[in-house]
Amino acid sequence: MLINYVAPEVIGFTSAVNQWVADYVKENPQAADFMRRTAPPHYAKHLADVETDFKLGIRMIKIHPPHQLLFPNDYQNGVKELEIIYRAAEANGIPVMFHTGTSIFANARNRYGDPIFIDDVAVDFPKMKILLAHGGGRCG
Repeated sequence: MLINYVAPEVIGFTSAVNQWVADYVKENPQAADFMRRTAPPHYAKHLADVETDFKLGIRMIKIHPPHQLLFPNDYQNGVKELEIIYRAAEANGIPVMFHTGTSIFANARNRYGDPIFIDDVAVDFPKMKILLAHGGGRCG
């Protein structure tokens, strides 16, 4: 299982990691049967951006708030890109996993990992499949 996410400010991963993982899975399907990706808010400007990622074979989206420096419900505060991601995931039956734990990485902000902010997401996108990762535990 491969897990990747875009978090240029904290981890240094740009959206190029999505294509790298897609290429890896394509060449090694038996070694990597499941992949996930995420996008920082500035990446998914349009529904087409997310749909392009789905065409790469992405089968799950992971949002890592402590590393992406946003709250999962920030679409309510003007981060419309999150709404685009959620609507696309909901429409395509793509699950969204949220990191709800803390982080040991420098510049990470653990306040973003509080799962209470996912309550709004669940209410506003009732057909979206949601997974909560780490249950508040520490993860690097």
